[in-house]
Amino acid sequence: MGHGLQVEFTNPPQYKIGPCTTGWVTFSLSDTQTRTWTITKTNNEAVSLSCNGVEIFNYLFSASSKDNCVERWTTDVVKMKFKSGSSGTDTASDEYREKSTGR
Repeated sequence: MGHGLQVEFTNPPQYKIGPCTTGWVTFSLSDTQTRTWTITKTNNEAVSLSCNGVEIFNYLFSASSKDNCVERWTTDVVKMKFKSGSSGTDTASDEYREKSTGR
């Protein structure tokens, strides 16, 4: 993976931030069936993931031991893909809504 955030709903769920993290990082989720996810990239310094308003992680790019992490994540987000498994089709999401940047 080049420059991206991956989340897998395995047991336990896990995430990976390319090219920053080394391998998968596990996290825990509540048993709630309806989940609203928020992905935030802050001032090209960090990326965070929240579920139903509870922060899962807030990853500082400068904390990575990988040389190209900061360089890769200081670019603008050009596109988002939602895919699942080998089919490449997201079967978990019902909708996507981009939050206004206020510009």
